[in-house]
Amino acid sequence: MRRPIAALACATLISMVACGSKVPRAAPLVAPSESRPSESVTASTTTSATETPRPAPSPSASPSSIPTRRHVPDEVLLGLRTPRNGSTRKLQLRFSAFGLPSTCGSVGPLEVSKRLKEDLQATIQGFDRTEGKRGSVCGGAIQVTSSTIDIPLSWARAKARTIVVDLSGKKNTFQLTLEGYVAVLDPSRTPNVFSGRRDLPDRRVGSSQVTAILYPQDVGRLYVAASGDYVERLRTFAGEQGWLDARETYGFPDANPEKPTMLWVVVRNRELPPPHRGEMVGKIGSAEVHLACEE
Repeated sequence: MRRPIAALACATLISMVACGSKVPRAAPLVAPSESRPSESVTASTTTSATETPRPAPSPSASPSSIPTRRHVPDEVLLGLRTPRNGSTRKLQLRFSAFGLPSTCGSVGPLEVSKRLKEDLQATIQGFDRTEGKRGSVCGGAIQVTSSTIDIPLSWARAKARTIVVDLSGKKNTFQLTLEGYVAVLDPSRTPNVFSGRRDLPDRRVGSSQVTAILYPQDVGRLYVAASGDYVERLRTFAGEQGWLDARETYGFPDANPEKPTMLWVVVRNRELPPPHRGEMVGKIGSAEVHLACEE
């Protein structure tokens, strides 16, 4: 007895589903996307197998298009960095914009142009912000964007230099000095670019002097995971290991009073641990002493 063609096709389809085969589906429709130099954002919509495919709408009419807008922050924080550069270190200015309004999208890097002559002229041009999809639910996260500018060491060592930072037409001035291994950034006039640090991303602490050290490759950091003042005990411990106090060897500033559980030491009789990984090297009483590679 012959089975109708429609029934046979139905049975075949049912068997395909039961065996884990994929049922052919219509190709998804991809709406045109907007792109920018730092990233490309694509919004896409997928149609189900029962829907009739429709032509993709134009970018101006698409409800799922994701706009990208240029944003200039109201305030920027300026700091110093001394990252490793092979067997040496380099000096950088770091620009950071905090407390940006949260969106369901993303923010690109903070763009800063520079002109280096007798002084350094920097202009903060802003960043691109990609808005979230319409109707999305956003969290309360605070977004941050930043960028760095390399400072030639020979230029900085020659004499005290003036750094002028332009943000929204307002001129901010700082003095940079580099003596030995110590770089110091002093604020002079700071209407909307501030130096120093922030305890919270959305709270400005105000402009203050910033110090950064270009640590030599044989400098490590001793620290204990305990409270109290351990500086003198760490010096004694370091001497027992044959390690030197880095401030006496290289002329670093005195130990940071805000970190009385740390000491920077010169280690020449063993290899330092890999970056970002401390190694236990002994104890002071019941407190474990760790040695880390200074980043």
